[in-house]
Amino acid sequence: MDCKLPQLENLCLRDVPRSEIFSIRKVRNLLLLFPSFLGCDLMRIQLAVLAAFTGFVGGAFFVGNVWSQGQDPFRGGSEQSGQKTGQAVNEFPQQTVNSAGVQVGLVNGTQVEQQAYASLGRQVSFTFIATPLGDAVANISHTVGIPILVDGEALEDIGLTPEMDVSIDLKNVPLRTFLDILLSQFDLTYTIDGVMAITTQEAAEEKIRVRMYRLPGKLKKKSEKIMNALQEAVAVDSWSTMGGPSVVVGVGDILVVSTTTCVHLKVEGFLNTLVAMHGSGRGEQDAAEAGVDAAEAGVDAVEAGAEDAGSQGSGD
Repeated sequence: MDCKLPQLENLCLRDVPRSEIFSIRKVRNLLLLFPSFLGCDLMRIQLAVLAAFTGFVGGAFFVGNVWSQGQDPFRGGSEQSGQKTGQAVNEFPQQTVNSAGVQVGLVNGTQVEQQAYASLGRQVSFTFIATPLGDAVANISHTVGIPILVDGEALEDIGLTPEMDVSIDLKNVPLRTFLDILLSQFDLTYTIDGVMAITTQEAAEEKIRVRMYRLPGKLKKKSEKIMNALQEAVAVDSWSTMGGPSVVVGVGDILVVSTTTCVHLKVEGFLNTLVAMHGSGRGEQDAAEAGVDAAEAGVDAVEAGAEDAGSQGSGD
């Protein structure tokens, strides 16, 4: 069967303008192929199929793109930025009120960091016997539901690897306590900087974070003494006064502390204990102190009035 297609005769792909491939004329000519399909040579068939396929794909892409932009032209193919996991929660520190009453703010903290800090108080039970450190950490991470990494490069710097065996058997202890005991076997520690990571003491000192601690009640007037007590009683060697990387500065009733994750936890524990020892029921204590101050002011006013009356009587 003879196939006569004048429009496609002597047609070569490089001679076809791009605009012509998608034209109605070419579509019509392609349709003419099918009645005389068996009489056409392979080159012409391939060219026709290629033109049809190209037009179909191009049209579908164009329609799909227009439709998606019409739905949300600013979406950019991703979720809204406010819903992304791990995004900075706020440029201003997120404050959490602990049971002891001290307010803590983590500067530029993320949701993942907040979850990691919260998980440190969770009660856990693990038993590892000659288990590679990396496997043990993966097990812990899966159980508590937060990402925990092992800084293999930092470990290699001190001659350790994630494949080294660890053994520990502890039940019903806070995750923080479990990690402290587990990692102390190798003089390791952990940091929370984006995610929790198992690392060396030296590497941890390079990941300094800033947190703010608001002092309650009458402790507001004792920030200088509290800062001195911190530097003399909590992680003594870590403070700048002893050549370490940690710094504490008082700004009114707020202590601004720049240090490692583990030292921050010790600072928080120290302040919580201090608040508890200073007196639970802070609101009642503040009210009582305010009442005493008001009473003293009233006595002073009465005494001043009596003195005025006496001086006027002597003048008369």
